[in-house]
Parts: sequence; C-alpha cells; structure tokens
Amino acid sequence: MKHIYIHFPYCLYKCHYCDFNSHARKPGELKDETKLFLSALQKDWQQQFSDCLDFDHALAGESVQTIFFGGGTPSLMKGEHIKIILDFIRADVVFSDNIEITLEANPGTLSAENLQSFKQAGVNRLSMGVQSFSDQNLQRFGRIHTGEEAVAAIELAKKYGPKELSIDLIFGFPDQSLASWESDLQQALKFKLKHLSCYQLTAEAGTKYTQDLRQGVWQDPDQEVMNQMQDLTISLLNQNEFHRYEISNYAKPGYESRHNLAYWHFESYLGLGPGAWGQMRRSDAKLKSFQLLRRVLIKDPLSYQKAVGSGNFWREENIPEDTALGECLMMGLRLSDGIELSVLQKMFPNACGEDFEVAKQQAIAKGWLSQKAGRLCPTEEGLRWNNQLAALFL
Repeated sequence: MKHIYIHFPYCLYKCHYCDFNSHARKPGELKDETKLFLSALQKDWQQQFSDCLDFDHALAGESVQTIFFGGGTPSLMKGEHIKIILDFIRADVVFSDNIEITLEANPGTLSAENLQSFKQAGVNRLSMGVQSFSDQNLQRFGRIHTGEEAVAAIELAKKYGPKELSIDLIFGFPDQSLASWESDLQQALKFKLKHLSCYQLTAEAGTKYTQDLRQGVWQDPDQEVMNQMQDLTISLLNQNEFHRYEISNYAKPGYESRHNLAYWHFESYLGLGPGAWGQMRRSDAKLKSFQLLRRVLIKDPLSYQKAVGSGNFWREENIPEDTALGECLMMGLRLSDGIELSVLQKMFPNACGEDFEVAKQQAIAKGWLSQKAGRLCPTEEGLRWNNQLAALFL
C-alpha cells in the first residue's frame, strides 16, 4: 500500500469552522488518551493490513510512498509516539527511500524540543495550520495561538523541524478586507517557504461558524470580494514563483504534497484511526474488471478503541464503476494539469462511454475544460467554477 493516512482525533479546542473528527481534551487528559489511541491504532493497522493482503496481495506488497498524520492536532503527540507508530508499520511493509512523512501541526503546540523529536522520529514534512496572522481573525474563530506566536512557530520550525514546511492560510473571514488578506500573504512570503495552502473559509454543517451565520452573528461573505482574494492569491504567488497545482495549493516545483496528490489522482490508500477514510481499488483494462472498496472507520474515539479488538470497527461499501469515475473526475479536475485520458480509461475500463463524452463536450463548450496532449485540464474558469464542472460528471 503506497499511501497511509493516520487520524489523531484530539485537540485542545475545537475551532469554530472545523467539521473534522476532532475532540477537545484538556492537556492533563491527553497522556492516557494517547496511550489508548496508540494501542488501538496498532490493532487497527494489523487488521487492515491483513485485509489489504486478502483484497490484493500486490497492492499490500507495494512500498510505502507517503504517510500523513492528520487530525485533530497530531502535534500534541510526542516524537516517541510517532516513532512507535512508524515502527509497527515498518515491521510489515517497506518504506521507500524517498518516503514523505507529513505531520499536521498547530503553531500553539510547537517548541524546539518537540520539533526536533518529530524530525528524529522520521517526520520530514510539517504542515502548519497558521490560518491567519491577524489576532482578530484567530481569536474570533477559536484558534489557540496569536499572530506573533505563529511567526515564532514558523521560525522555530525552520530552525529545528523537518526539512520541508508548508503552512495553511484561510481567507474570507467576516469583515476581512482585501488588504488584510494581502498582508497575510506577504507575511507568509517572508519565510521563503516552498509550499502554501490557501483555503476559502466555508460554512460546514454542524460547526459553530455555520450556527453563527444562521443567527446573524456574521454576515455571509461577499462573493465578489472572495473572487478578488482568490485572484490576488494566484497573482501574488505566481509573482513569487509558486505554481498553482491544485485549486487551493501552491508550490515551488518539486515541493507539491505527494500524499495529497495521491487523493487527487484517486489512488488506493489506507485510513487508520477514528473516523479515517480509505479506499482500495483494483482494475484490469484487458479483463474489463473494476472494484473499488471504500472504508470509513468509527468516528467516536472511545467506541473505536472498544470495537477495534473485535474487528468490527468500520463500514465499507463497493462503489459502482460509473460512480467512481465521477468521483475520480471530481478529484482530478481540481488539479491544474488535470487527468491523463489513457490512465482514466485503464482505471475505468467500462465507464468511459457515451455519458462521459457528453459531459466532457458540455464542459469544453462552457469553457471550463480543455483537451490537449491526451489530457483533460480545467481552464482558469473551470478552476473557479469547479463544483459546477465536477457536477457535470456526477
């Protein structure tokens, strides 16, 4: 299995816009919670790896190319915890020589000591959720760090942390001006980073932010201002030699997130930990066979820990080929360089038929899609109206 996602479900405070499977804990509670998590995670790995062997021995035998620790706030773990996890995975599979091991981090949890311990454990890429350098934006939405602390954390990470560093920023906070967003971007550029993720704030179901919008605490953002912020992001980062390789992700050449590219390329991956997702795909163009098995693990950490020993801790379904094709296009057309048609036809030997061709021609006619050199690529308008583009194929 080339790609593994590991979900650490705990954080210190639930951010107001967050709809991820995260559960706030006091610092004193984390020691015992983490111990239980590690024990359950090892059983989770052992069972899922065995299941992967049964599904496709060749798939299970692939060397691991990427591992991603997400959350929650996985930087609340210690380096020794990361090492334990990597060691029990490494006991069953081979890590590639250039494996990418990413750890998501909250600036408010970082120190020289734990950054060094993460690096020593094997983490070679840090993805830091800065979100903003504005104290007003950070405090309004429940972040545990200040803008000054974010700057200090980035400087510490560059000095003591893993070789590669990416930061996440969010635009579209209530009352945020174009100048304020430009200030965040300019501050980020001062650190000479190789990767930036810039996300538009969205109202997700069940979050405090969505509740506040409904109650009139905040006003819906002006879409024209959002478009201006997006255009500014593209222009400013392009001037600084970042290429926009995905709707919200920008990198210097060679510094793209390889783990996230696996999602956008619709590759197989294992998801470990409470609430994690995974999928295993096998197809044969000659035999015109296809199978995609999608698996979702129990979300509640305590229920997950109790169930993991019994082997009944996930829900899975076989995804029909035509549905999977639509999902693959939805993911792949988020990428600036799109999807290679020959690869698509090998992955989905039965589904690239008349309906696909009709949708493709509609997208081209709307100016959202281009076909060149054997690839389907979204245009700039296709990236802007990406949900509508994807809907044509679903």
